[in-house]
Amino acid sequence: MIKVFISHSHQDEKFVNQLLVRLNKDGIMTLANEREVTKGDRITNAINSTDYFIVVLSKRSINSKWVSFELSATILNEISIQDNIILPVLIDDCEIPLSLKDRIFADFRFSFEEGYQKFRGALIPKPTRQFHEMLN
Repeated sequence: MIKVFISHSHQDEKFVNQLLVRLNKDGIMTLANEREVTKGDRITNAINSTDYFIVVLSKRSINSKWVSFELSATILNEISIQDNIILPVLIDDCEIPLSLKDRIFADFRFSFEEGYQKFRGALIPKPTRQFHEMLN
């Protein structure tokens, strides 16, 4: 089963809830906020236990300290495991962070359905990071 972490501004909850419903319907396990992180887990542990890190890009999220922290932690993790796990999702016109400018992103600005179809194709099953780390 694919497991994803969704980093976002709480001001984008409406979009995130729609995405959560769709991902769960497709059998994808999601973590999207601190309430879903089990007690005692740190946010970085939760991120590291998932297959993909989805960052919702909006005018609100690019100014969020928590989103920046989560993205920075995940970029460092990508470097250490040598695997692309960050999937940017664009929901409105905003400045793309420099660290994400060279990545392909899912564009949900005009249509949730079209954005989701392209985005869903990027979510392919892969070994969990713990399994990957055991192999190295």
